[in-house]
Amino acid sequence: MRILRRHRVLADMTIQGGLCIRVTLYWLGCLLSVAMTLGWWTALDESPESVVQWAQQFWNQYGPVFVISLLVLPLALLDCLIMSNRFAGPLMRLRRAMKRLANAESVEPLHVRRRDLLQELVNDFNLAAARLEESNAAIVTTHQTDVASATCASQQQQMAS
Repeated sequence: MRILRRHRVLADMTIQGGLCIRVTLYWLGCLLSVAMTLGWWTALDESPESVVQWAQQFWNQYGPVFVISLLVLPLALLDCLIMSNRFAGPLMRLRRAMKRLANAESVEPLHVRRRDLLQELVNDFNLAAARLEESNAAIVTTHQTDVASATCASQQQQMAS
């Protein structure tokens, strides 16, 4: 069995880019809700004298957590890209093969990596494409036989006349 290697992490910008944007927005929403909760908690618990004092206390207590969270975001996005490649890559290859099939072009069987998702869908596509190819070959053979029979009958009629 041939080993298929991943050539790119970003296989489909529409799917994977959209996922990364959503992950970033979820991260930002979570971060803001945690910051607001901690901010209110700090203001109610410690009763700072001014907004500046409150901001300094807040940053001193929770600033490192927010910085670490910011540093973790690129790792989360990279993991999102790698994981989404497991379905975006096969979908992209399947879409290209379906377009070739729709244009009546010959399609070689698609292969997916062992850990890719959508293996069953790709296998079903390969089976359908192979059956379509067999049907097309049978139609061509039948057509050629019909043409040959018609030509032979036409020649026999000409000889009989």
